[in-house]
Amino acid sequence: MSPDAIPLLLGTVLALAALSYVLYPLLSPAEPLARSVSTPLAMAAEQTPGASSDVDPVEAAVRAAQARRPSCTACGPRPESDAIYCSSCGSYLAGACGNCGTAVALPGSRFCLGCGDKLAAS
Repeated sequence: MSPDAIPLLLGTVLALAALSYVLYPLLSPAEPLARSVSTPLAMAAEQTPGASSDVDPVEAAVRAAQARRPSCTACGPRPESDAIYCSSCGSYLAGACGNCGTAVALPGSRFCLGCGDKLAAS
């Protein structure tokens, strides 16, 4: 055996060991991943109150996400989940006044009822 063959043999053995380490979990007949991992949509359907078994879990998850999203009276639901102002028209979405902290329950309000501070961008 020549001295140049030893590193080649060692590299080949290490490469085969790494390949078997990576492929073993994929090829082993262990428990399927679908049974052990719950998808986010399935978790949302399980947490939705009043969800019945005949309701599509994807539909339930979409409706729950839309209910949590802020909505502008002029433009509709906003894509930003943490929006304070409408990104299209600048109207203040339901929340609290930044100046005095008074709750603003009417979406689209331009002025605070507590202090009169301007809430809208324009």
